[in-house]
Amino acid sequence: MDSKLLLVTQSGSVDDLYSLIQAAPDILQKVDVLPIIHTPLHEASSAGKLDLAMELMILKPSFAKKLNEYGLSPLHLAVENDQVELALELVKVDPSLVRIRGRGGIASSKIIFFFCNISFKIFNRIYLKHII
Repeated sequence: MDSKLLLVTQSGSVDDLYSLIQAAPDILQKVDVLPIIHTPLHEASSAGKLDLAMELMILKPSFAKKLNEYGLSPLHLAVENDQVELALELVKVDPSLVRIRGRGGIASSKIIFFFCNISFKIFNRIYLKHII
């Protein structure tokens, strides 16, 4: 990934992203042509940069389905790094992301467990609220 794009992604600034796009309109397309790459969406998902991740989903939804060099998608990275809100937002935008098979298919089972665990916590919170 371009070093300027990496810095913008790590900062999490949507404004900086658009400034970079204005200076180099094809910067995201250069990343998108590669079949396996750590995209800006991977980076934002790992670091919990929610606003930037959602903006990247608008600009380049194809980034969400790419695997990085470790065989992980942005959703896999969000789950591995306990970025709960970001993971939920990614799936809200594109529910098919939960079916992306990562390295060895193991990451998919981790995603299923992650969402089952969240669902269980929400159920308990609602159930206990009405009981108590």
